[in-house]
Amino acid sequence: MRTRILAALAVAALLPACMVAGPDYVRPSANVAPAYKDAGGTWKSAQPLDALPRGKWWELFGDPQLNALAERVEGGNQNIRQAEARVRQAQAVLRQAQADRYPFVTGSGVATRSRTYSGSAGA
Repeated sequence: MRTRILAALAVAALLPACMVAGPDYVRPSANVAPAYKDAGGTWKSAQPLDALPRGKWWELFGDPQLNALAERVEGGNQNIRQAEARVRQAQAVLRQAQADRYPFVTGSGVATRSRTYSGSAGA
């Protein structure tokens, strides 16, 4: 009996989700501008250049100083990554060494069952 009531309530709750808009539904119109307000007449569509190389994009400018700076940064990033990894390693070792300072909880469970007879077996 109780499961039937719960099933009926579930169907009643899900029924509104199955309803769709009626046949007299009219999609509202939206006013859309023919051009972007901030474009100022200089707007043009994007033209992707997928044929260009994806690696060292700064070499397209042909500036030797920019190329030299990019090489320095690329080498410096490796040093920064190594230093950051050493810091993370030192922090992990420190957390491991300090772990004994915090309390911890352990538990175990044991159950026994016994039965004793008080009557005599041979009487």
